[in-house]
Amino acid sequence: MPGLVASPDVEVRLSVARALGWGAVEADVAHGFSAPLVADPDPSVRNAALWSVALMNPNSVAKWCRERAADGRIEPFHVRVLGLLGDPQDLDILRAFAESDHELRRAGVWAMGDLGAPAALSHLRTWISDADPDFAEAVLDSLVVMLDETPPGAGDEDEPPDAEEAVDDQESEKEWWNRTQNAASLGSRLLGGNPWPWAGDPTEEPMAHLWRSLLFEPRSELDWLRRQIPDGWLSGLSTDEAIPGE
Repeated sequence: MPGLVASPDVEVRLSVARALGWGAVEADVAHGFSAPLVADPDPSVRNAALWSVALMNPNSVAKWCRERAADGRIEPFHVRVLGLLGDPQDLDILRAFAESDHELRRAGVWAMGDLGAPAALSHLRTWISDADPDFAEAVLDSLVVMLDETPPGAGDEDEPPDAEEAVDDQESEKEWWNRTQNAASLGSRLLGGNPWPWAGDPTEEPMAHLWRSLLFEPRSELDWLRRQIPDGWLSGLSTDEAIPGE
């Protein structure tokens, strides 16, 4: 194993970094081998290693990401991980990254969607009309993750409505946002329009809720699902809409 961790082949180190969090190696041994990989010069390797540590101890990784933010060394992947594993109090860290001049500030917006804190809605509402189309698209992606629907009028590319229609549209949007914010106040985190963690009938738990819950409460029969990640996740960038396991 030490030889694989120090391999000059990036693909070998990446495979080891991913596998360390799957439970095949004793936790203390896996942590020991993960340490040098978390500091690997290749971002794909260090991100995979950090994710393996997160599978073993999510709270410690959330704390580590906060510390990186405090000393100015936070990276896009750390932001995404903090959005997933953190708590509503981490919103300020994610928002600061989204408002920075970092070329990958979209990661902060996507992380806000993963965090699902109702307080994020006011910021996302402001950014919907951002001049950067990629950033504005990330905002809509984040809202859909939280609410499972897109705000009325967002992303419309049709011809501008006449004056009367514009007034009606504004009223409709205002009512939608008021209704959404009132509903959001019922939970500390939102995912797909529902409070997270899932409190309903276990047989009706959406896959997105189940996957997140397994990060904190592993179940041996679902180890296969814990090992899965959304497409693009380890880059800290955008992911496809597919949820692991679906």
